[in-house]
Amino acid sequence: RNLFKLKGGHLIEFEPSVYRRIIGKKYSMIEIIQKYTRCRIKVGKNGRIWIDGDADGIEKVLAAISMIEREAITFGLTDRIEEFLKKDAKDVR
Repeated sequence: RNLFKLKGGHLIEFEPSVYRRIIGKKYSMIEIIQKYTRCRIKVGKNGRIWIDGDADGIEKVLAAISMIEREAITFGLTDRIEEFLKKDAKDVR
């Protein structure tokens, strides 16, 4: 098991049934969210997400997760999330 202690950050809950959509194929969705928010994110299969970053980034992560939960069964969600996060992204790595 890969167990480690998480320091700082925020813990939020999400609907566990959308775990795979939050992660994305080959981690595509979570990588996009991290890229545009500059937050560190750990997603648990138990319906919890740990987020660490600045207030702006955390707010964007929360909005993206909420959007994923609402639109989980729709086609093209990854592209819509990326467009949503790109809108006001300043410094993308």
